[in-house]
Amino acid sequence: MVPLLLHLREHRILYQSTGGFIEENLSGLRADIALLCPMDGNDVAEMLKMLQPKRVFVHHFDEWRSPISEGMPERNRKRAQRFANDV
Repeated sequence: MVPLLLHLREHRILYQSTGGFIEENLSGLRADIALLCPMDGNDVAEMLKMLQPKRVFVHHFDEWRSPISEGMPERNRKRAQRFANDV
């Protein structure tokens, strides 16, 4: 999967979807802002070291198939915690 690198005025924004990433595709890229979907099996810490973003936003910790009233499932909270521990 190739991440999408957007240039908006003076900002470089990298968007990484649920498809994950391939380290070679990130070589030489720099991002001011990284929008990441943490995936099991990807080395997020290595990705952040390569990109050197000033800000990181994560997405897809939701459970889009369930009603919002059910809240975030425990497995998603654990995945979010693993991501936080990695970075």
